[in-house]
Amino acid sequence: MIIMKKSYLLMLLAFSWATLAQAQETKQDLLPSEAIALMYYRVDMNPEASRDVTTKPLQPRVITEGLSGDEWFFLGETYFWNLKPNEANAAFAKIMDGNSLASRAAWQRTMIVNINGFQLFDETEKMIEDYRKKFRPIPEDISGAYFGLASLAFVYSKDGKHQKIVDLVKKEIEYLDYSAPYSGFTGPSSNMKSFEAVGQKEQAIQMLKTAIQGLSAALEKRKANVPEKDIKYAEHSDPVYNMLTVMTEKLGYSQMNKKFERMIERLQKAVDENSN
Repeated sequence: MIIMKKSYLLMLLAFSWATLAQAQETKQDLLPSEAIALMYYRVDMNPEASRDVTTKPLQPRVITEGLSGDEWFFLGETYFWNLKPNEANAAFAKIMDGNSLASRAAWQRTMIVNINGFQLFDETEKMIEDYRKKFRPIPEDISGAYFGLASLAFVYSKDGKHQKIVDLVKKEIEYLDYSAPYSGFTGPSSNMKSFEAVGQKEQAIQMLKTAIQGLSAALEKRKANVPEKDIKYAEHSDPVYNMLTVMTEKLGYSQMNKKFERMIERLQKAVDENSN
């Protein structure tokens, strides 16, 4: 019976999503949040198509004036999706002083734009530090500032700036707790060559082992306190999934547990591969 109820809920969510998308297709002017929902739907329905086909035609229909609150983030997100860095940063800037989930996402997106769009590496390092001071880790925000950090690490690795990478990763690990399988825990494994280059490979392995222990303990507590009711949110295609933010990625209790399990497996694999 429980399985049937969950299956029905998933079908209802999928039907509601499709109905909303179809309604938006016929609407001439779109709020940014409506445009993002429609972009997701179009990409999910045709994940192999380019942005020129799926999302860019929607941009002229997006309302850009008289917005407030979260809509500023979603406006910036439409520009981010469609590779308009100046417009994206201008919209994100409207809410970066706040402490909402939208503010977090705006900071995160701005880091990516500053690196990939404007090569502002020093400025982004400062942004990552300021992000940690402004926002504490919360389970709703699994990625945090890590994708900004990872983008910097990619650039620095090409220039042989291994100590910079190691310092960035260490600070990220110090900042995190074990309340969620945060992306930052992958820092030591993703940048193992840099740790090895500066003679700190064993420290990187130990950081992975410590994270495994902390996450495993947190997962056991979660499994011992499973709620009576749980929601399984609909999953997106890979192109959409890879673009989700704290504003758009929703996870039920069991889905979060799966995230814990996958992170622990990933970190353990890295330990095994680098301990030989």
